[in-house]
Amino acid sequence: YLKYPLKDMQYYDKALNKLETYIKPIGMKILTGVGLLYVASRAFSFLSKFKHTFLTFGHDLAKRYGEGSWVVITGGAQGIGLSFGKSLASKKFNLVLMDAN
Repeated sequence: YLKYPLKDMQYYDKALNKLETYIKPIGMKILTGVGLLYVASRAFSFLSKFKHTFLTFGHDLAKRYGEGSWVVITGGAQGIGLSFGKSLASKKFNLVLMDAN
């Protein structure tokens, strides 16, 4: 039991306040560091997927699927379909072009 409850409580209160002044900044730094690591990992993941999806060119389709493979192109009479058809024909693919016109 405490001999001087009010005096002892004041002592503990001061000690707790002193401890809080040291722990709070350290805790905030740790949480900030964890948050920054999480954001950095998500940004890296996004950027690597973006690079793979939009910035990687030159897939070797003939090597992947083999020369002489069949390709079906819809809308092959004009526009993008025609361009794909010409490109794939130059790589020795067999083509089936379908178009409404």
